[in-house]
Amino acid sequence: MQPDQTSNHTSNQMPNPENPDNQQLPAIETLIDPQVAQQLDDQIAELINDAPQDGGMPQAVSMLSSVLKAIAAKLEHLHYFIIQTQAGDWLLTTLSHRDLPEVSKRVIYAYGDRTVANVERLKLDDPKLICVEIGVIDLLFRLIGLQAVDSLIVFDSVAGTTNGTEIVRAELQQMCEKHLKRLQYGRSKLAEVQRQRAAADPLLARPNQPRPPKGFSSIA
Repeated sequence: MQPDQTSNHTSNQMPNPENPDNQQLPAIETLIDPQVAQQLDDQIAELINDAPQDGGMPQAVSMLSSVLKAIAAKLEHLHYFIIQTQAGDWLLTTLSHRDLPEVSKRVIYAYGDRTVANVERLKLDDPKLICVEIGVIDLLFRLIGLQAVDSLIVFDSVAGTTNGTEIVRAELQQMCEKHLKRLQYGRSKLAEVQRQRAAADPLLARPNQPRPPKGFSSIA
């Protein structure tokens, strides 16, 4: 599916995410189990390899990999199941607040268990809907570009959809933007240091020029 493709569905039943209004996205600096980290790295590499190489997607995935891994490491599964149309549009559900009907949010549900996902799909009584599996890195990366979506609600439990974890798209996007700014700042500082070193030592400005041995001078 394209990042902005969704199919609408309206529901008056608000799920019960774990403090969705107060939950903070994890910091980028986080400890990840080595085996989990390797599997997430494999997902990142696969996403980069499968992306159109003539666009900016491979570079974007690479630059945001640490953010995506930090979020993914806080979830319980490496793959999730999404309800979508046969055309590939993810199911977008509009939720209304129980006490404030005028307040609503647009969410996408992700299920850690195929059976739970299919049960929820059958409840919608729409033969055109199917369940598809997607890697958690791919899921989070696509969420960033889904402008029509307010949140992703993840149901990790195999027991059903009583409790979920909410990832607010705007907060994820803000985290990515801050990370990119840090990368840009770090690169500019590195370039500044390299310029200063080159100014102090002219040979550094000519990286292919070998240094003369001690006791000799360069005539280049």
